[in-house]
Amino acid sequence: MRQRVAAEFDAPASGTEPVGFMRRYTVHARRVVVTADSLRTPQLLYAFGIRPCAFGRYFNEHFQMFAPIVLDDVLTDGGADGPVTDGDSATVRVPFRDDRQFQGQLLSLMGGPLI
Repeated sequence: MRQRVAAEFDAPASGTEPVGFMRRYTVHARRVVVTADSLRTPQLLYAFGIRPCAFGRYFNEHFQMFAPIVLDDVLTDGGADGPVTDGDSATVRVPFRDDRQFQGQLLSLMGGPLI
């Protein structure tokens, strides 16, 4: 069940409003638990004014994935906006472009092949 938090501007949450029912109503409560995914929870806490001193200290919204891959030739041709290597190490950066809506970096692990 989706719900919307019932709150006045600059005031604590006072309840929830279930969404998707024929009739609109508010369930009032002394305590309201609001949850989100792992990336949005810090933003949600900040929006509600919950800002402890360590808040955001180790927060990283930079999503990371690790997987072995094989690159298409179009990504490895080294054109003007193509991959950039940093010389001796086996690190390749694939920059963001309008026609390629992602960026990436490929690293060799422990002196092994480029993955």
